[in-house]
Amino acid sequence: MTTRLITMHQLADILGYTPATLKTNLWRMRRGDIPPTRLPWPLATGGGRPVWTEEAVEAWKKACTATEIEDIRLPKKDAPRKPGRPRGSRKTAPKQISLY
Repeated sequence: MTTRLITMHQLADILGYTPATLKTNLWRMRRGDIPPTRLPWPLATGGGRPVWTEEAVEAWKKACTATEIEDIRLPKKDAPRKPGRPRGSRKTAPKQISLY
């Protein structure tokens, strides 16, 4: 019985992510910054490149809801703005000087 292995670029195409998003979320998941259910865990092949089995990806997709999958791609809209000087938000007309 042979199982088909999926590379990172193939998984990105299947899930609709960019490879950079997939790589970043995998790194954050390994660090513990995001829950481990955000992506399927890759196999340890010893080559340094993550690969997944087709069965593991399908099982993960069935276990997740569509909103959990969409949550990876969409930025948080309620995130606080960064403090700092506003740039270009207050455009005022120049003061007119009266000569009389």
